[in-house]
Amino acid sequence: MGILAAYDSDIILKLFKAVPDKVVDPDEYNIPKLLESSVKLFIGAGSILFLVGFLGCCGALSNVKLCLLVYGLVLIIVFAVQLSAGIYVGLFYKTAEKHLKQFLQDSLQSNYKDGITFKNGRAIHSSDAISLAWDKVQLELECCGAVDHTDYLNADHWTKKYRINSTEIDASVPPSCCKVKNPDSPHELNFINLKKCLQNYQSEYTNLQGCYKATSDLIMEYSRMLIAMVVIVCLIEVLGIVFAFLLYGEIRKNFQAI
Repeated sequence: MGILAAYDSDIILKLFKAVPDKVVDPDEYNIPKLLESSVKLFIGAGSILFLVGFLGCCGALSNVKLCLLVYGLVLIIVFAVQLSAGIYVGLFYKTAEKHLKQFLQDSLQSNYKDGITFKNGRAIHSSDAISLAWDKVQLELECCGAVDHTDYLNADHWTKKYRINSTEIDASVPPSCCKVKNPDSPHELNFINLKKCLQNYQSEYTNLQGCYKATSDLIMEYSRMLIAMVVIVCLIEVLGIVFAFLLYGEIRKNFQAI
């Protein structure tokens, strides 16, 4: 997918054109630029998944001990990292929370750029993947900033000027922090009072709660489901490790017998 997007993006763009406007409005999203900014992520993630899967399949089908050994060790490393992260969060929750908040703040303040802009009265979403991700999170979770809305005061690359109804505004928060009339359909972007929200953020027009708190509340709401998913993923990883080394041992035994 990533290689295809890098060398022949026309095919993917044609697929996007087939998507109904109600799902993805081409006037709101700059699909070519957004695709371009996501290519490295697609290629990197895809390469790692392909390599690990290839090692497992090659080792199992061709009885190659080295492939099975590397595959099992990679799974052990992944499982160990996940387990260590879980233990660290459990034992040092406050410290982990502090570091995570700082990471989110740094991500926003260093990487948030243009966000939602307006052209001929229409909202245009950012072509930058990180800015778009922050906008989507803020609209969906009705939050603003990492810790709170004041995080945008130190956003170095954010374009803070907006033109609303022929009036140029120096904004304190981006439009994705503003409250919409129908929270159940935030993609419609029917703001309560966009101008007042951008100029003087107030709880009546602006979502002032930080996204870290909003995400924490959401995780607590679905904690049982998340715990079940984590347990299932860990079990699959453990089974993969066990079967990889059992097969490795069987192949080694057969070679020694010969």
